[in-house]
Amino acid sequence: MTPVTAKSRRGAYSQAERAAGRPMRVPYGPAKEHLDKLRAMGMTDTAVAAEATANGFPMHQSTVTQLGRKFPNIHRDTEAGILSVPLDDSLACDGKLVDICGAQRAIGALMLKGYSLNWLSQQGYIYADAGHAGGCNGSHAFRVIEGRYKTTTMGTFRRTYAAAQKLEESYPLDLGMALHAVSRSKNYAARNGFVPLSCWDHDTILDPEAVPEWTGACGTWDGYRIHIRESYFGGTEIPLCEACRQAVETRPAEPDRFVWKPKAFAEQVDSSGTSLKRLADVLGMDSDAGLHRWRGGEYGPKYRSTVERLAEALDCDVSDLIDEGWRSQQKKLEPVKPGEFNPYAARIVLELAETAQAKAADLIGVSHGTMNNWLNRRTVPASPAAVQKLAEQMGVAVEAFYG
Repeated sequence: MTPVTAKSRRGAYSQAERAAGRPMRVPYGPAKEHLDKLRAMGMTDTAVAAEATANGFPMHQSTVTQLGRKFPNIHRDTEAGILSVPLDDSLACDGKLVDICGAQRAIGALMLKGYSLNWLSQQGYIYADAGHAGGCNGSHAFRVIEGRYKTTTMGTFRRTYAAAQKLEESYPLDLGMALHAVSRSKNYAARNGFVPLSCWDHDTILDPEAVPEWTGACGTWDGYRIHIRESYFGGTEIPLCEACRQAVETRPAEPDRFVWKPKAFAEQVDSSGTSLKRLADVLGMDSDAGLHRWRGGEYGPKYRSTVERLAEALDCDVSDLIDEGWRSQQKKLEPVKPGEFNPYAARIVLELAETAQAKAADLIGVSHGTMNNWLNRRTVPASPAAVQKLAEQMGVAVEAFYG
């Protein structure tokens, strides 16, 4: 008598199932077609296997990856597991591959607060992959920060971003981190240009081409002004971002030449229903007397940046207010280098301190023409003592006047 073994029992069971019209192995075509749709939605093989396992069909990622490569038929439970994963965008989202920049920026923001990579990893705030339930080690996090990975999954980014939001309002020292570790993390983050989490929203943090939004108006003169105001008058240090530097410092500090169109300005004011008083508030003017003179044609604004702010307030184009046909073609300048006198910041400091150029010149004992040349980037102060004295008179740190 032939002994009964597990193999013979499986064979008998398979024959019985085939006889009943339920074969153990089925063509891989339907499962492969469904898998292709899931992949097209952005799901990774790891995410498909995890979802199939959750649906009662234990499956490894390699099973999904090798589907149909070696054999034309697959086990019916494998097919059932893959077909059990619905074509649901919410599931695909966590498995979708996204640029690594989002995770980099979230981790970088935490390092700027003082959190070390080792501490974040040990506490489980940084994850290695979408299906990883625990944390990863510090070396993996360092590779993320260094940009050695190009992509990660949306699930990994979401967990990292949620951790950054959770820890943003806390302090590392309160959570037991050593002072030297906090200082080292902050210094590393500052050297590498990491920015606070508040500079990103959920859309821009995943865009590798996006720039951090420090002020709500970065890339404009207003944004540049907010940087200076908050850093030296508001008590919140927000260093000048590259977008603001490029927008302001690369064009000449001296007034751009253009022809003011008072009639067009009057028409825009009347059609918009905006009062001159409100425009004066937008421009930071003490009264609307100057605007009445602009409207009457006695004179016009000196700076193109002022015209740009007017156009924005009136919801019109700059060309509606000025004629730039004979505007001088001036060479584009380089941004102010670190340690150089910054005429743009100096002009803003004088404005915020409500000090006219002539008065500032009198306070430090230089001629009005010399002060005008400094502020229009024609010359630079020959003596640091003059800048130091100006800073003292304005009540700000001398660093406010340097790039």
